[in-house]
Amino acid sequence: MPFGSTLIILGVFAAVLAATRAGLSLGAALAAGGVALALLAGRGTRVPLDFAGTFALPELWLLLAITVLITEFGRIMTEPHNAESLMALTRKWGGREVGVMIAPAAIGLVPMPGGALFSAPLVGQTASEDHWTPEWKSAVNYWFRHVWEYWWPLYPVIMVTLSVTSVEYWRFFLLQAPFTLVSFGAGYLFLVRPHRGQLNAPVPGLAANTQRAVFLLLMLGLVMAGALLIPELLQAVLPAGDTGAVQMTGVLIALAAVGVPVVLREPRESRRRLFAQLRTRKARGILGTLTGVLIFKHMLSVSGLLPRAAEEMMTGGVPALVVSAALPFIAGLVTGIAVGFAGTAFPLVIGLYGGSDSFPLPVLALAFAFGYAGMMLSPMHLCFVLTRNHFEARFHRIYRYLWPCVASVIATGLVLYFVAGGGG
Repeated sequence: MPFGSTLIILGVFAAVLAATRAGLSLGAALAAGGVALALLAGRGTRVPLDFAGTFALPELWLLLAITVLITEFGRIMTEPHNAESLMALTRKWGGREVGVMIAPAAIGLVPMPGGALFSAPLVGQTASEDHWTPEWKSAVNYWFRHVWEYWWPLYPVIMVTLSVTSVEYWRFFLLQAPFTLVSFGAGYLFLVRPHRGQLNAPVPGLAANTQRAVFLLLMLGLVMAGALLIPELLQAVLPAGDTGAVQMTGVLIALAAVGVPVVLREPRESRRRLFAQLRTRKARGILGTLTGVLIFKHMLSVSGLLPRAAEEMMTGGVPALVVSAALPFIAGLVTGIAVGFAGTAFPLVIGLYGGSDSFPLPVLALAFAFGYAGMMLSPMHLCFVLTRNHFEARFHRIYRYLWPCVASVIATGLVLYFVAGGGG
């Protein structure tokens, strides 16, 4: 069948979304979708072993442990005595209009698994009144969390992109920096500005404890610093260790180390509720969805469907421009991770143009824009999953806020492609 692998991927993806609309949990739908991918790819009797192999991945258990600790950190920050102090400080420094954007953007400067859960409580407290919908708060937290990922060198996707394209970083920065400006602009225009009046409306005074607020922000800064430095130390000690596992282990150590003084400084009543949230439906939903995401990604990887889809496009007479956009978009959509579209799609796209030495930079901007758009629209994106579950939002309704922002990124990629000479 022409483009059979592409149709399988998109068909299973659509079935997963339909199952969630019918009431099946996203985690269960993703796990079932992963099994379906492997079966349709012809894995046959190997499917049970492929499925079980997910639970042997260190990534799964590290990610679950990180999520538990971040969730607890978020619970402490939203305790009334902490939340009011943080809110008072935020309003003093820049007002709510700035606060809802800066909190997730600042935390987004440090790539860490589940980092969206750090900023979600801050966004939630900044817009704490009942008239703010969970979907709007989810979209704001999710969107501004990723405004730096186009060029910020600490993100793994940047390292992967530079390695497969062999482009100098300064050229890459000049090419990609406009995306960050557009992302901030689109986020403000479509998400924040329509609610400017409500955000700037007077609110009742809060009981401010500046010392407590500064302490929490300092602890958050230490976690971010640890997420950067500890993996480097671990990599030096264990040079043969898996990069992803080392990164997550470093984050886990940073969270555990900083969590001790944070918990000790809490009132006794708050300490008694330590990890009590793990028994809630919300926590079970987060952990179940994370497991489903990892199962789907693993099954997609072992199925080999993405490389097959690329081969079908390239041998089926699809124009290079369409392949350069469609392949990263599909990879971003079904993996929900930036490295997913850069690591799988970019080498194939580069091959269309004769290799990295002759690869046009405008095509890179186009491919990155479409890959990023697919990733941001993916319900399997970890930040999307965590943000949605934190605010208990309906993920289908989040898209009505996201799509104009994502469309702005795609439009920027097309403009850069044609203006910079990619169109010939």
